[in-house]
Amino acid sequence: MNIFERMRNQIRTYISAHETWLGRIWHGGLTWISLLVINSQFGYAKVLTNPIIAIVIALFCAFVPASASTFIIVLYLLVQLMSLSYGVAFATLLLFAISYAICSIYHSKRVDYLAGLPVCYQLHIPFILPLESALLGTINEICAVICGGVLSYFLTAVHENSAVILDTEATLSASDLLLQELIANPMFYLYMISIILLFLVVYVLRCRDMDHAWLIAVVMGVLVEFVIMLAASLFLGNVTGIPILIISNIVILLTGIIITYIFRDLDYTRVEKVQFEDDDYYYYVTAIPKIKLTKEEEEIKTITKNFSEKGDDK
Repeated sequence: MNIFERMRNQIRTYISAHETWLGRIWHGGLTWISLLVINSQFGYAKVLTNPIIAIVIALFCAFVPASASTFIIVLYLLVQLMSLSYGVAFATLLLFAISYAICSIYHSKRVDYLAGLPVCYQLHIPFILPLESALLGTINEICAVICGGVLSYFLTAVHENSAVILDTEATLSASDLLLQELIANPMFYLYMISIILLFLVVYVLRCRDMDHAWLIAVVMGVLVEFVIMLAASLFLGNVTGIPILIISNIVILLTGIIITYIFRDLDYTRVEKVQFEDDDYYYYVTAIPKIKLTKEEEEIKTITKNFSEKGDDK
């Protein structure tokens, strides 16, 4: 039996047996990382930058649903932005409200991307969430991906222009920030195109009838995104960001391979094609069996000692 198949089975068994506590640790850990990133990039309210506060909030979020954790992270971010500018905080709140409404209308379940994508963008790995959503979710999740992408770029613009916003003599408002850094910025459109194409390429290819569809989808999706972002960096003169782009895409590719390894277990060596018909149609069916782990056959040897009747008689 393949050692990788055994390892995957052990991982799944362990996750299944400890699903509740692992889920709490996962949500608490992600919340803690999100708060640390917010403190690092938007730590304008000094009272909230105390690491103990982040730990307490993360412990609380470990025992509440993911949607509640998202709400707490957004509220935490808004309080930080209020110390920077009430106008920026209001614009951010408005964007979050519009994004949440769009996700609700189009039945996108991953509203946590509205907070997760901006955090991942600050860590230079924003494409991990669209990749994960395209592999494990439905086409509806593209709404959360688009809205999270807009929010991530807007918040990055806020961080980069914070000195100007804090300057009392400056006239830069939240509306000016939106116009200059989003609407009039070609890099924003290229970023949005790459994030949308990554999702669509991965989602379409992983649903295709071909061997190793998930793995091919991951490679092609990351390749399309990398080519677009690399071309954007070269043409717009952001050459210094290319090494970070390469490293982040390696991380994204490895993440996609790990997701495929954990969640997809088809045995392409035993593909079966079936053809049959009825009065109206011909049917062509491709059956790909899942990998099944069989128990090892144990050989039990029984050792007995035979005594002769003569030896037993005294």
